[in-house]
Amino acid sequence: MKKIGLILLLTGVLYAAYYSANHPIDFPLYYQATQQVLNNDFNIYPQGDQHVGHCFNYVPLFILLFLPFAILNLKVAAFLWFLLKIVSLVSLVWIILDWWGVGRENFWKVFGISFLVAGGYLIEEFRGGNVHFLILFLCVLAFYLMKKGQTIFPSLLLGTAISIKVFPLLFVGYFALKKQFKICFFIFLSLIALNLLPSLYFGHEANKKLLTEWVHLAKVKGTRDFGGYSLKGTLFRYLKWNENQKKKSPRVNFTDLPRGQVIAIWQIITALLLVFAAVVLAAKAGEGRDLLDYGFLVAAVVILTPHVQRIYFSTLFFPACIMAACMFKYPQNPYNRFIKFILGLCFFLNTLGPAIMPGKKAALAYQAHAPYFFSCLILFFALSFLIYKFEPTKGVKRTSEE
Repeated sequence: MKKIGLILLLTGVLYAAYYSANHPIDFPLYYQATQQVLNNDFNIYPQGDQHVGHCFNYVPLFILLFLPFAILNLKVAAFLWFLLKIVSLVSLVWIILDWWGVGRENFWKVFGISFLVAGGYLIEEFRGGNVHFLILFLCVLAFYLMKKGQTIFPSLLLGTAISIKVFPLLFVGYFALKKQFKICFFIFLSLIALNLLPSLYFGHEANKKLLTEWVHLAKVKGTRDFGGYSLKGTLFRYLKWNENQKKKSPRVNFTDLPRGQVIAIWQIITALLLVFAAVVLAAKAGEGRDLLDYGFLVAAVVILTPHVQRIYFSTLFFPACIMAACMFKYPQNPYNRFIKFILGLCFFLNTLGPAIMPGKKAALAYQAHAPYFFSCLILFFALSFLIYKFEPTKGVKRTSEE
């Protein structure tokens, strides 16, 4: 039966990779931009303040890293890209199991629980071919190697992750808070070296021009108010009327404040959440505490990033996986009921809720109210509670794996 199950699973994965390769969304942007550069066409970013909705928006370094895929046929490259993400997904679970010291026989249980919480986002992210989940994996791998005592290579991994997606920069603040200044130094050193590296291929002036255009593009995209599912997008959704809102989308705002006031509210709440996070992370460390910290930070990133698409919530698989593995590590811990309740609530908001909406109108209303954000907020505060209260070695019967 196990062999049959593995064959069916492998068949499903290969079909999903085939489907993604034939219906990509974000992947062709990476492929086309790299092909342009290979043909000495460096106009890979939108010029001026023109529409920057669906475009290539990564640093020149990404072009170099993507070269092995760009020399292949588009569909073949997209197929392999999907399989690479499957490997990263499986590896992420293995890392957490090893970190907690949970037996490998619990792999599918932990994976299944985590998938129930964030599976919809994972399917959407994997199907579109975005790089976001791979960046999360680079960060998790870096954390794991740091736990093993390494410094330079994991710092390089985090430098790469920050260069491609700015959000891992929040982790540098965490290391500074923990007074791990050596790691901070090597991360910033990696950032400088990695972003100068494309000069060897493009030339210094071309790389400088591309970096300048990328910074401008990032500023333009950062001014977006609507359409995101982070704290900023949620506040604008409820506090201000969107004149460009699609007619079919229901109106959910209960007031129409000036933009400046909404921005001020967002900045104040963001500052308060950052202070709260700093207080939580400064709490006395205990066994397994570092992994809970990282899960907490990943949830914080989704909340605090100015503009978050729905596929970014695929990273919630990581904190969900941490909490699921924790239950198997310490099956008699008194907080396991709390963990089950939180994961069940997130399953309802993220996965079950959208599936049981009766009709398109109800589904649009559900999406408009952004339950994704509230699910992430629940994980954020649940993990902060566990960081403060969870003491795995106090009055707990250890598992046989220990």
